[in-house]
This record gives sequence, C-alpha cells and structure tokens, in this order.
Amino acid sequence: MSSKVWLGVIGSAILVGQVLTVGGPGFAAGTTAPASESSSQMSVNMWDQTEDRVYDVRQAAPRVLPTQVQLDASRSLIQLSGAGLKIQWNSIFGTPSMIYREKGYISEPASGDAVTIAKTWLKQNASLFGLSAADADALMVVRDYAMPGTGLHPVTFQQTVSGIESVYGGRIIVAVAKDGRILTVAGSARPSGQLAADFALTPADALAKGISLVVPGVAYTPQFQKNDKGWDVFAGGSVFPAEQRVKKAVFLTGNGIRPAYRVLLIEKLNQAHEVVIDGATGEKLYQRSLVDYLEPHGLIFENYPGAEKGGSQVLRSFAGDRAASPNGWTLPAGDLGITTIGNNADSYANWSNFLVPEGTGAVRPADPLGQFNYTFFDAWRKTQGQTVPPSYAQDMESAVTNLFYHHNLLHDYFYKLGWTEPAGNLQVDNFGKGGSQGDPILGMAHAGALSGGSPTYTGRDNAYMLTLPDGIPSWSGMFLWEPIPAAFEAPYADGDFDASVIYHEYSHALSQRLVAGGEALNSHQAGSMGEAWGDWYGMNYLLAQGFEAEPIVGKYVTGNNQRGIRNWSLSEAPLQFGDIGFDVVGPEVHADGEIWAAILWHVRQQLVNQYGASAGVTIAEQLVLDAMPIAKPDPSMADMRAAIIAADVLRYNGAHYDTLWSAFAQRGLGFIAISQGGDDLDPIPGYDHPNAAWNGKLTAKVINADTGAPIADARIIVGQFEARTSIATTSSGNGMFALPMVGGIYDMTIQAKGYGSRTIQSVQITAGKTKSMTIKLAPNLASASNGAQVIAVSSQSDSNPAKNLIDDTEATVFASQKDGNGFKGGEWIVDLAGDQPMPISNVQVSAFKDVAKSRFSALKDFTLQVSNDGTVWTTVLQGTFPTQPPRPVTPDLHYKSFDLTTPVKAKYVKLIADHAQNDTLGEVQIAEVQVFSGKKANIEPLTVEPEPPFITQATIQVGNPGTGIGQLADLPVTLAVTENEFVTTHNPDPASQGVDGYVVTLPEA
Repeated sequence: MSSKVWLGVIGSAILVGQVLTVGGPGFAAGTTAPASESSSQMSVNMWDQTEDRVYDVRQAAPRVLPTQVQLDASRSLIQLSGAGLKIQWNSIFGTPSMIYREKGYISEPASGDAVTIAKTWLKQNASLFGLSAADADALMVVRDYAMPGTGLHPVTFQQTVSGIESVYGGRIIVAVAKDGRILTVAGSARPSGQLAADFALTPADALAKGISLVVPGVAYTPQFQKNDKGWDVFAGGSVFPAEQRVKKAVFLTGNGIRPAYRVLLIEKLNQAHEVVIDGATGEKLYQRSLVDYLEPHGLIFENYPGAEKGGSQVLRSFAGDRAASPNGWTLPAGDLGITTIGNNADSYANWSNFLVPEGTGAVRPADPLGQFNYTFFDAWRKTQGQTVPPSYAQDMESAVTNLFYHHNLLHDYFYKLGWTEPAGNLQVDNFGKGGSQGDPILGMAHAGALSGGSPTYTGRDNAYMLTLPDGIPSWSGMFLWEPIPAAFEAPYADGDFDASVIYHEYSHALSQRLVAGGEALNSHQAGSMGEAWGDWYGMNYLLAQGFEAEPIVGKYVTGNNQRGIRNWSLSEAPLQFGDIGFDVVGPEVHADGEIWAAILWHVRQQLVNQYGASAGVTIAEQLVLDAMPIAKPDPSMADMRAAIIAADVLRYNGAHYDTLWSAFAQRGLGFIAISQGGDDLDPIPGYDHPNAAWNGKLTAKVINADTGAPIADARIIVGQFEARTSIATTSSGNGMFALPMVGGIYDMTIQAKGYGSRTIQSVQITAGKTKSMTIKLAPNLASASNGAQVIAVSSQSDSNPAKNLIDDTEATVFASQKDGNGFKGGEWIVDLAGDQPMPISNVQVSAFKDVAKSRFSALKDFTLQVSNDGTVWTTVLQGTFPTQPPRPVTPDLHYKSFDLTTPVKAKYVKLIADHAQNDTLGEVQIAEVQVFSGKKANIEPLTVEPEPPFITQATIQVGNPGTGIGQLADLPVTLAVTENEFVTTHNPDPASQGVDGYVVTLPEA
C-alpha cells in the first residue's frame, strides 16, 4: 500500500489531496506533483476476460495543485459560509472537485431560476476555479431539470473554449434547491485558457485516425451521411455494423487546451469505443469503452423460469405506468400489426452481430391486437444447445416479448424515482419535457447466437449494455448460456428470461446517463459502482416486489442458487471499502463492484431495520438515485457516500444522517476514509462516525503465544482479506494498536511475517465503550521468516516459484510448470522452522490463484504428510477446496483451516497436490501453506497493559515552512501512543513521499 498525504478538516476545512498526492521538496501551490502510477484496468464482461477500459493521456501528467489565489478564495468561501464547509480538489486541473457541508447547504436562500442562481454563485466564486467572471458567463448549460419529489435542480455546466464544448473535463454541477440554496457543487473544471493549436484535421480525418488506432488494418473510407444533433454521421458500410459519429470538441489538460474530435466508434454491436483525437496532431487523447457487460399484453416471466416466485409465465398488461409512459409501451399498429416497438424500447432477435435496421429487417413478434401470448418452449435447454437447426429460434417470440416487457418495466420504475426526460432517459418522444429524444433502448434477444457449435465470448454466457450519449439510441444484448469447460460452466439457459440480468444491464444506462451529468464513470471505482448499481437496483426491485428472498444475481443463467454470477449474494458479502482488488482476478470492475453493492445493501438493510421494509426500501432506492446527478465526475466510493448523505439533507432534511453514516462506517466508508480519486486501488478505510457518541474503541495487543513477546508491524485489517488494505499496524514498542469504530460487529484479520494470517470473527464494538483484547498468535512453523525452507519441488514455474508458498501471505501465489498433457499431481517438501521436530495441530492453506492465470487451475484436493527425518512419511490430512458451477470463486479458494485429528510431531511436511480444479489445464496454483503448533490464536482480555492514550485529531501542515504557501487544516487521524512512540494508521511516513516540511502537532494525551 502506497503512502498518502491528505489534508482534511474537522469543522471548516480545505481538503487538499483527496485526489492528489503531494510530494517532492519545494512543491508550492499552483505547481505540479508527481503523477500516480495507478491505471484503470477494467473488464467488459461478467466473468474473467479483461481489457483496458479507459485511456487518458493525462494519467501520466504531473498533478496540479491549486494556486495561491484559489487557496485564498477557498478560505474566503469558508469564512463566508461558516463551519462545516468542505472543499475537495481535483488533481488534474487543481480546481475544486466537491464542495459541500455536512448536514447543510453552502449558501443562503436566493430568488430566481436555478440556472441564474447557479451561474451567479459561480461568478462570485470564479477565482476559486481559476476562472474569470466572463469565463463563468460562457459556461454552457447542458442539463437543468427539477428532480421529482425534491425539486432540486442539478444544473450541469460545461466549459467552452472559442464556443466549442469541452469533453471529459470542464464540467461543473451546481445543485440548487427549490428555495435557491445551493446543496453541493461538484466538477472537473479547468482554469481559463485558450486553444493551444488550430484544428488541422477534418471530422473524416479524425474518424479514420480513430479507426487506425483502435482497429488497425481495417480498410474503411469514411462516407459522410448527415449531421445529427451536432454529430457528423458516417456510414458503417460493409465493415462496421452501425453508423459512426464524430463531433468537434476541446480537450482540457493541466498544461494546455487541445482542439479535439470525439469519435464514437462502433466496432461490433457489443464492442464499441469513444476515442478523443487531437484535432491538430491526430494523437489519441482519451479512449473509453461504451459497453457495460454483465453480466397490449403478453406472456412473460416476472423473475425467471422455475423460480419459486415469478417462475411461471403470466399474462401482463403492456399499458405501462401512464405517468412514466403516457402512450403506453407499444406504438399504434403498423403494416405488421402491433409489435415490440414503443416509445421506451425496441426489441428484436439479434442472431447476427450487426445492428439490424428497424422495421421489416428485424425478426420480432407481431400481432394485430398486440397480444404477445407466446409459450416458452425452453428449446435451448431441452436440446442442450442445438444449433443446426437452431433450437433457440423456437423461443424467439417469447424471448423478445420478455425482454421488451422488462425494459419497459425498468424504464417506468426509474422514471418514478427521478430518471426523467431532462435527466437523459431512453425515449423516442420526450413530450416536450426536455432532454434529447430519439433514443429508445434497442433490446437484442439471443445476441450473437449464430456462433455455431463452438461457443465464443461474443455469443455466449454474457450480456451487455452499450450506452451512447443522450439522444443516440443505446442497445443491450442478452446472450444464450451454455457450459464452456474450464472457463465458465453455465447451464443451457436463455438470458432473455433472467430478470436480474436484464435489470443489471439496463441499470448501466441509468448510471452512465445520470451520474454527474452523464458519461462520467471512467475511473476504476466509478466503473465498479456502475456494475454495483446494476446488481443493487435489480435485486432491490425483485425483493421489494416479493419475487426473491435473497439478493442473488443471475441464479437462472448460472444455475447457482447460492451466489449466482457473483462471489456472494449481496446480503452475505463480507466486503469492505479497503477490499478493492480482493478478488482472484485482481482489481476488476465486476469484482470490485461487489464491494459497493454490498455496502449499499448494508445501508438498505440498516434503513429497513430502523424504518420498516416499505419505508426503508423507499428511502434507500430514492437516495441512491438522488445522489447520482449531484456527484462529481468519475467519483470514488467515498465521493458517492458524500453525495448520498448530501441528498438526504435535501429530500429528508438530513433525517437519516446518523443511520447512513453508521452503515457506511461499518463497511469502511467512515468519516476518515480516504480515496485519492476514483482510480485509487489502495484506498484507506475508516470505521468512525463523525458524531463521536456513536463510536466505540478497539484497543488490542498482539503477542507471540509461545513467548509473550509483542509482535511488531502486524497488519490489522477489518474484514477477511489480508492481501488488501490494512487500517493499522501494531507498535514496535509493545505490539498495540487502537481504532475508533462505530458500534457494530466486525471480522478482524491480523497478518504478520512469521505468523501467517488469522481472522477473528464477530468482534463486538459498542458505542461509548472500549473493547480491549490481548491477541496471542502462534508462530507459523512453515514461514520463511522463521527459517522454514522449501527443500524439494516436483515442479514450479519461473514466474510463480515455490517460495511463495511460505511467505505468510496469499498476495503471492505458487504455480507448477504447465504440462500440455494435463496436471498429474505434484509434491512440495518444507523443512519447518527450528532444529527439532515440533508438535503440529493445525494447517491453513490458501488456493488463491495468480491474477493472470485461470481460476480452474487452482488447487482442489491435497494430501498432507509429515516426517521427522525426511524419509519416512505419514499421512495426517486429506483436504479439499470444493467449488460450485459455473466457476471457482474467491470464497471457495480463500484460506481454509484444517485441524489434525491427532496432533503430531514433525520436522518436515509434504504437500501433495492431488488435483487442480480442472486438471486438463496442466498446472496447479497454491497461494499459501501455514503450519501451527497448538492453537493458531488465542484471545484474552487486555489486562497486562494500560490502554494507550487515544488521539483523534492532529494539526497538519504541508509545504515548505516559512514560504507562506503551506495551508493548515485539522486532519482526523488514528494514533496509538505508547512509550513516546507514535504509530499512525492514516498519516504516511513523511520520508516515503519526500514531503518537505511535514509537521504533525499532537495535543497532549
């Protein structure tokens, strides 16, 4: 975990560095700091295939700090607005990214329309953003509407330069309440400037350049067709399945403003990109994926075929909710009668991989009276994937009808929560209510089904949503599912009949269009939340309607009723904010999306516990959506937490403030949680409530169970995954740590060199009380830190050597050499620590895989043998890591503890890998083997040592002392103070960042 410098506040404050790293001697305000090394790696499907999701030329640029003029303006704003104001800063441009007040507003009531009030405030505070009053006047209003229920106007501005709209930067969202008070200001503005060069490329040049960069070697000549809503439209021809679009823009960077073109490149129906091309040089400035995977009346399944509830075909009206769909879900009958085309959705079979034109060119059901009463034959399952002739065609009408119904149902559901026409929803006709129309969702049943008898990624075991800007139709494809050995062993199922998958994908359009004014989910945490909102809203709806009892996504298409497509059900996931990257695939948006989904589900449950099922669900689903349009672009999970709490101030007058903070804090998004922007893969969790009355304290001492000696530098993790972010490290003086924690029940994991990893379950923290513990850890006899060695290896790969088995952490993984003939077993002998045989009673093994390798090559079955001389061996344990279809997942492969039936003495242990999860892959992977004598850990009350003094606040100064450019702020920190030694859990080691003049002033304990 990298160190972080963060300036924060208690009371009124300037937060400098929540999205920037301050570093290097001599860095002054208005200068740049070294860029972060992190980059965003995101997956576009529902399982393990990954691709680079976002490229931004600015990622390698130096970080920009605010100027002295901006800092002076921020201080003036704090003095004017009063206590509690918070300002976070954007590190790309050195401007505010979020301004808000805990449980309040940032301005007084004002009269006039929302745009005028917002622009007046921006003009008054223009210097805060490095703008002039004229620059503020030139801001383009790209969205302004009243959110249903609250009347809040999230007025969204976009910067322009020479009359040209900026892209992926330059946005400011001012949330104006009905009485004219400003709730929040969020954005990614750049200080004023002029174009650094003239446009030299034409739109056709930019399109050709984008294609050459993304799909080199393709023979394509742009043929202009028309201009549509500001976009130049070019024919796809015989090369691409849909039209290509180009629009002039400007691209803002920290050191200049570039002329640019936005290119919407539709390579395949489920593979599309936006590429921003420099209009002068042709350089690629930015690239993002446009695809988010997963994963009258008619006969439909309200859940999925065979479900306990909603599992039988029922007749349902297609009239829709008239408030959301005034003309119903279908259009008046045409030549073919009424079909699956309406104002909100256009659904048809998509067996090929091209965008079939609307009308007679598409295969879809039709009926003169709109009676879509098609029996589901379940032919794909019954024929076990027959493709010649294609069995799925028997269910075309039923599949398209089902998809059309659920797309319309979600449209109306989200509409009533606030995703209306001016907010960028999906409709042909917006009825004069604002926004850009002409963009119903295109629902593609059996997407890519013509993959033949060889299942391919593009046509099986998946689903996707490709979201384009407001006014341009977006589409979602539902795939057929079938077992692909050693990759994804799903049952034969038709994805058009799994409501949870359909809802997940449709929700991508909601978040892509609504968050921060749209097109603003391009960081890792933001993309992860995009996946999470899909899971959360889909399962929230199905549970609220009584169709499900547990929030499990994809039960039907995976055949797994315990966890579906994910690692856990949403309600059982033990994940914390600090767990980003926890999964066996590493940092990945679907896996890390489970973190935000679990956090939001926990928030939902806490609200239900306090206010009852109906009221609690209503509050939760409304606040989650209310927060989206007032969030900053590319938000972190901490940013979205702040937006949800701010949204509660407006809609409910902050009535749920304590409950929300408590729920977030219990999952690591407490008051002192820190994330350096949305691409921070190593954020620091916090478990405290801003109201100290809600907090308790955990004080513990970690000692060697054999000698009683303190264990220094033990990593303390709240949760179960020791390879992720720790919240504290034990003191080198007496092995102690102390944490403020909101009342709740927690799992605590302790990991240390020489001791392996130990998870203590269900630690109860009570508000206003101290939980004191002495934790006795038994040494790991198989630890290299204690002198153990791997002395015999039947096979090891160069990239993943056997020494990784005995390094006390599952963050590193051993792998055998790959054998093209399949894995036949293997043996590894460890000479245990010490010179004499030691009693062994417990073994802990992790079957985690390397992120770059297949999860099916993880260990499945093993034998453990012991010996005193290395010659005569005795079998003492047969262990297994059982898994379930469709694939092994993280909780299957995580540490498992095995107690020996009878303790034995041994000098050597032999681990025999009998089988991998799938031997045909020819290798086996094992992360860790730990061996213990006696109890692995013992917990007793802390009685030997007095509690360490507990300090929750310190004064921080960053900058060169005496230069006048440093700023003071109070930073919430957690410190364990023992024998004049300060062990910080949130403050970095100053030397690690090279910060000159880092000062910590502590109040007396």
